[in-house]
Amino acid sequence: MYRKVAFPPTFDKALRDFGFAFFPWFALAPLMLWQFVSEIKDGTQQPREEAGFAKLVIVLSVVLGYTAAVLWPGFFGKLRMPTLAICALGVGIWAWQAYQRGDRRPFWGVVAAGLILALHQDFVMRPNTLAFSHLVDSARYPKDLNIKVATRLFGIALAALFFLAFSGPSQRIVANFQGRFTGGVANVFARLLDKLGAGLRSLGGEGGRHYYLAAGGGALIFAAWCSLWLTPQLSYHMSNKTLFETYHRCKQGGERLAQYRVSGRGAAYYNNGQVDSIRHQGELFTTLKKSQRSFILIPSNYLGSIDQSARQRRINYHVLDDSNSHYLIISNKLGGSRCEKDKNPLRKLVFRAPQKPQKRASVNWENKVELYGYDLPDTVTRGRSFTIRLHFKVLKRLPANYKIFIHFDKPASRFHGDHKPVGGMYPTQYWLPGDYIISEKEVDIPLLTTPSGRYAIMIGFWQGSRRFKVVKGPNDGVNRSRIGYLRVR
Repeated sequence: MYRKVAFPPTFDKALRDFGFAFFPWFALAPLMLWQFVSEIKDGTQQPREEAGFAKLVIVLSVVLGYTAAVLWPGFFGKLRMPTLAICALGVGIWAWQAYQRGDRRPFWGVVAAGLILALHQDFVMRPNTLAFSHLVDSARYPKDLNIKVATRLFGIALAALFFLAFSGPSQRIVANFQGRFTGGVANVFARLLDKLGAGLRSLGGEGGRHYYLAAGGGALIFAAWCSLWLTPQLSYHMSNKTLFETYHRCKQGGERLAQYRVSGRGAAYYNNGQVDSIRHQGELFTTLKKSQRSFILIPSNYLGSIDQSARQRRINYHVLDDSNSHYLIISNKLGGSRCEKDKNPLRKLVFRAPQKPQKRASVNWENKVELYGYDLPDTVTRGRSFTIRLHFKVLKRLPANYKIFIHFDKPASRFHGDHKPVGGMYPTQYWLPGDYIISEKEVDIPLLTTPSGRYAIMIGFWQGSRRFKVVKGPNDGVNRSRIGYLRVR
C-alpha cells in the first residue's frame, strides 16, 4: 500500500544492504558494470550481438534494481535489492572472462580489496549486518554470539586474495617501489621486495590464474562458514529452546511454566506438553501475585506493556533469561541455581529518579518530555562506532510509537543515529509521568562517506511526517534541537 515516509532511506543505505547481502562478490560489481558499459560504448560488443545484448540487459537490470531499492522504501515499505541474482550472474560472467584472458590491472585489485575491507569492518562492528543481511525486517542479534575474530580474518584474507587475483605484484609495480630505495638497509629491503614479488608471481601462475581460483575458493569457504556454522549458531541462540533449559534449571518441585501471547506449539513441545496458557494481562498479574513461584514465557515486545502495568500495580517481577531475540522468561521470585540475578534490561534504563549525565542539556517537547542531558565522548573515529545515551524526564503521557532521530550534521555531510526509544523495548506510549528514561544508541560512522570535522548534534521525536514541537531550547525551525557538537577524526 502506498504511503509516504517522512525520512526515507538514503542511497547509501541501499548500497550498504546490497554489499552486505552480496559479500564478497559485491567488490567486483562496479568493475563488472564499468567493463560491460565500456565494451558496449566502445563497440567491442554491439548491443545487437547476443553477448552484447546480454550484458546490456545485466547492466540495465542492476541499475533499475538498485534504483528500486533506493526509492521503493520511501513509499511502499522495505525492499532488498531485487536484481541481486542478475548482478551475481554478471559478476560471474565478468570474472570468468577475466580468468580466461588472464586480465590483471592494478586498479581492479585496489578497488576490490578496498570494498571488501570496508564491508568487513561493518561486519566486525555490527555482526547483525552479516547475520541478517537478507532479512527485510530487523532482528535482535544474540549478544553472546561473537564472530568478530572470524569476520576480521575472512575480510583480510579475502581482500588479499582478490587483490592478488586482479592486480598482483607485477614486475613493473615492484620495480617502481625498488626505485624509491637506495643505499644500505634500503638496498636489502629492495632485494627482499624483489624476491617476495617473484615468489608471489610464481605462486600465481600464468596470468595469476592460481589466485583467481584461490579467491573463488576463499569465497566458497566463507559461504560454507555462513551456511554450516553461523546459521546453525543463530538458530540455536534465537530458538526459545534455551529458555526452557533456564526454566528447568531454576524450578523447584512442581513449579509450573505458563505462556502469555506466545503463538505455536513450541513451548508444549520443549516442555512435554506441560504449559499453562495465560489469556490476558490481568490473569498474568494474578499469576505473578501468587505466593508460589511462577514462570511465564512472554514475547520480548510485550515487556514494555507489562513493566508499565507492573509498576502501576506495584507488582514485582524479574527477568530470568534475556538471551533470546524474541522471548523472555519472567518470574515473580528469584532463587535457585544460577537464577538469582534479575536480567531485566529496563532496570538499567527506566528510573523514578534523575540520573547523572556526562553533559547537560535542556530541551522541552510540547511540555510532554524533556531532555536534561546526554552521555557522549568528545571525539570519535571514522570507521568505528560509539554510543550516545540520552537522558529524558517524562512530564505527561506520550502518543504511541514515536521514534528519536539524531542527525550528526556538518556542511554537505550527515550521518544518523535514529532509533526506537530504549532499543524498542519501551515504546513512548508506556512512558509514565515522573519517569526518567535513558535511551541509548550505538552509532556507526561510515569510513568512506564521513569526512573528518566538527558535527552538530540535532535531535527530536518523530512519527511518520510529524515531529514533536520544541517549546523550549534550541530550535532550527523544523523542530530539530542542537544539543552540542561531536568531533570526528
